[in-house]
Amino acid sequence: MTHATAVEDFAAVIEARAAERPHAVAVSYAGVDTAWARLVGRVQRLAAALRAAGIGPGDRIAVLD
Repeated sequence: MTHATAVEDFAAVIEARAAERPHAVAVSYAGVDTAWARLVGRVQRLAAALRAAGIGPGDRIAVLD
């Protein structure tokens, strides 16, 4: 399995879980719960912003909190 295939498979699993249980908790951090639908929506907005900035597959980025 290539890296690209593994990433696509992982994304498919996440999207399927969000479709099956959109209101179930996907992530809980610092006392804040985030549902699958909200998580996927945030990821999609981030991906769109990165693409708009010219960042594509294989490019490295930093994620800061």
